[in-house]
Amino acid sequence: LLLTDAELRDLGVGKSRFDALAKKRADALAAFERQANSQQLITPRSSWVHFSGLLGIIPSGTNGSTKDVTVYDNVMTIVESSGDHNQMVIGAMVRAGKNWRLVSLPPAMATENSVAYSGYFFKTPGVSDAPAVTTGNTGNEAMQKLVGQLEEIDIQLAKAQSQSQQASLNASRVEILKQLAAKSATVEQRNNWIRQLADTVTAAVQTGTFPDGVAHLESLYDSLKASQNSSNTAYVRFRMLTADYGQKMQQPNAEFEKIQDQWLKDLALFVQQYPTSADAAEATLQIAIGEEFAGDHQAAINWYSKIVQQYPKSPLVPKAKGAALRLQLPGRMLTLKGTTLNGSSLTTAMSKGKVTIVHYWATLSPSSVQDMLLLKQLQAKYGASKLALVGVNLDMERNSAEAALQANRITWGQLYSRGGMESELANQLGIVSLPTMLLID
Repeated sequence: LLLTDAELRDLGVGKSRFDALAKKRADALAAFERQANSQQLITPRSSWVHFSGLLGIIPSGTNGSTKDVTVYDNVMTIVESSGDHNQMVIGAMVRAGKNWRLVSLPPAMATENSVAYSGYFFKTPGVSDAPAVTTGNTGNEAMQKLVGQLEEIDIQLAKAQSQSQQASLNASRVEILKQLAAKSATVEQRNNWIRQLADTVTAAVQTGTFPDGVAHLESLYDSLKASQNSSNTAYVRFRMLTADYGQKMQQPNAEFEKIQDQWLKDLALFVQQYPTSADAAEATLQIAIGEEFAGDHQAAINWYSKIVQQYPKSPLVPKAKGAALRLQLPGRMLTLKGTTLNGSSLTTAMSKGKVTIVHYWATLSPSSVQDMLLLKQLQAKYGASKLALVGVNLDMERNSAEAALQANRITWGQLYSRGGMESELANQLGIVSLPTMLLID
């Protein structure tokens, strides 16, 4: 379950991260047998009935890394053993090739009945790394019954066909999660249930399967605010705003400009009210993107720069730095370089003396592929001596890009690095939407 020597070397992380991962692995190996034999949480009859975590990519170049590293952090599961349900925090996991490996012993094993709440790769601002409150058993018979009901609802939701069925099941799910939060034996358990409630309701609203979800989030926010539960208040508030914005944008005859304007005002107020929230950097990024799309580039640059200055440890910093640089490019030199899909080196410096078009695209964006066909026409019209084309593919899987290029007979060079919209190539100039094209004279 832990990284092998070869896998650790192949991750391509910088020296400090390599040393830290190696130490965690050594500590886990030394403690595993003792902890595995003494723990009571997992038995040969245990089954995993719920899994959630924060999936992300640590981009190449971070702290000396030479590759993108795909990770899961703050992983939490519910384990069922002979009818008893327990929350278990797994901690952090990292992808090595096709395998997922533990970074260390699950926190609940490493220190009995405790968890490291703040995460390893994606730390929650203002939260200590010290082992925190107990995970323990989800408690009494009533709690176990509620978890069983939650599992049944999830099964029914997967099978539900009509929107009314989905809405009804989602409403029932909200009530059970509220009861689970209220009956939790520890603060950690309560926070986990509240955050799961907020996340799942927001997702349901945005997929159109829970029209009343925003009202439920508003009610939850008001109750948390009244109880002065600051960390969860900010967490729920951000998701409430996100769900409300998404729902309004999907309405027939939506007044997009008015909705967008209110969205930016709501986000600015959120950043003002909850500047230390884990979502403050994301809210700031959304404001910057909104201002950029509205054409106010100076305002966008200011907001992008605010991320770099006020949230220096945020994983959004590379994207924000790149976006601010991109918006200040007119009149300046730009040189892009990297490796193409076929493994060769490519740089825009090779196109000096020609008009160059740089095209950021992905197969999930239909207009990206349409643009390639128009660029192909321009190439035929002006010739390679006058016009140079450079593609930058931001697909998660290179196979998708290669198939599209072959189907459309695209021949110009295509830069590629793993990670999609969070890849080094995407963050280099802060690409936030596709397609994006740059014209270099």
